[in-house]
Amino acid sequence: MDNQIISTVSLKLANNEEAVISVKKKSHKPGFIMVGNGKTNKKGVDSIDLLIEVADMSSNEKLCFFLIKDGVIFDPWDNRLIYQVRIDTSKLTKSQKSKFSNGFNKLKDKDLVKRVSRGVYMINPNALIPNDYVRELHIWETI
Repeated sequence: MDNQIISTVSLKLANNEEAVISVKKKSHKPGFIMVGNGKTNKKGVDSIDLLIEVADMSSNEKLCFFLIKDGVIFDPWDNRLIYQVRIDTSKLTKSQKSKFSNGFNKLKDKDLVKRVSRGVYMINPNALIPNDYVRELHIWETI
């Protein structure tokens, strides 16, 4: 998630010397997460059209999906997003827990989310495309 653009400038000095200066400028690009468009790429990898899926979700499915999506965080040490999200259901009301559970089961049947371990969830990397796609897809497939 590096929003720095590096420019390099070379200056000719006296006595055939050269000074090289690297300049960092802020990018004007907003923060973003890539989503699948439902198409197959040249290598035969199919994505899930996430926008269509979200539009068709019930309110329970949306609650579950967005709790997981909002839990995706940026790890500055690894310079990547962490797609395995811990959901602390003890902080949810009884009604929210029921909706989350119902929504999770429906999303799981659609192959949009999986439970990695107790309280840890993941969105299909073919729908919400991670920076390290190969690594996250391997985790998804081994669950």
